[in-house]
Formats: sequence, structure tokens, C-alpha cells
Amino acid sequence: MIMSSPIIVNINIPIKEIKELSHLFQRKVDLRTPEDLSSYFRQEVLCSAVVSYVNS
Repeated sequence: MIMSSPIIVNINIPIKEIKELSHLFQRKVDLRTPEDLSSYFRQEVLCSAVVSYVNS
């Protein structure tokens, strides 16, 4: 099984846009805050996360 880098997105994105992101990335996009993640693997996920888009 090949693990890909997680996609972390801003939790304030409307559902319609999340579906569009899923279509764009051709995989499920899941919304999670760091606090939602298990403490057993939280740091590993945060270290491997990559910023894909920033709206400023």
C-alpha cells in the first residue's frame, strides 16, 4: 500500500467546495484539525503535510 501526503484544508470551506477539491485531487478530502488527530501519529501527519493553496 502506497501512502500519499495528507491534504489538510481550512475547516471554513463550504461543502460544495470540498466536493470540488475531491474532484480536483481525484481522492477524498477530509477536514481535520490537528486536535482531531490521534496523539500517536499527529506529529508525523503535521510534519508531512504540504500547503497546496493559500488564499490571502
